[in-house]
Amino acid sequence: MCRMIGCFSEHVVGLKYPLLDAPYALIRQSREDRAGRSHRDGWGVACLNDNSLPQVEKNIKPAFEDALFGEMVARLQSPIWLAHVRAASSGGVRLENTHPFYYSSWAWTHNGTIIRPLELLGEMMLGNVDPRFRSLRRGATDSELCFLLFLSELARRAGSEIDNLPVETAAAAMNAVIHFLHTIAAPFKQKDPTMNFMASNGKMLIATRWGKTLWTLERPQRGFDPPAVFVASEPFDDEAWQEVPDRSCLVVAAIDRLSISALNY
Repeated sequence: MCRMIGCFSEHVVGLKYPLLDAPYALIRQSREDRAGRSHRDGWGVACLNDNSLPQVEKNIKPAFEDALFGEMVARLQSPIWLAHVRAASSGGVRLENTHPFYYSSWAWTHNGTIIRPLELLGEMMLGNVDPRFRSLRRGATDSELCFLLFLSELARRAGSEIDNLPVETAAAAMNAVIHFLHTIAAPFKQKDPTMNFMASNGKMLIATRWGKTLWTLERPQRGFDPPAVFVASEPFDDEAWQEVPDRSCLVVAAIDRLSISALNY
């Protein structure tokens, strides 16, 4: 169980309000979300810009107890960014297990659990990862393996051009990951995997809802704040948020190009 927020804009947007100052800011969700659950097993943020590596900051301390979280968030701004607070479900409280995971221009977060214990599917998941990405694994989470599966699906469709590809190709790769995980988990007859993923390469924002809550806010120009699209596990304020339907994929490729499609598996 985790909480995550993503932002897409065509101009820089500060992280301070959604993560520190909003009525239900991520720092508050770290201590206790609206359902009373704590997410104290680390935090991370990734700032993304077109044609550059993500700037990633993270720590294993609870965000609400970590002065570094407040210091970083107060000064960071970016057109596209992802933020995450963790409640560990697989893997210990280690920096290697803390989101966002990142490679080349891509950053990735996950709210959910594929299966418990991970050993039931871990080898099968790793076996479907392209050999060039297997050595990237540093931690012991299902979330990191899901990211490596996503990179592999990108490479299968775009070869070495995983940073510069059409949004339709990236969305197809995300859909393939969901389908694969749903298929291999089904025979175990446990709870259905929960697969709320969020990914960006600084050009687009892709998010899925599968089993956990997900909301989106298309915020217009507000004072000096530019138009932005936010996607979050739970709303951080009381604006006009819209709930994303379960089993769907949300794609933002421009400030006026948000689409939601069903994941029919």
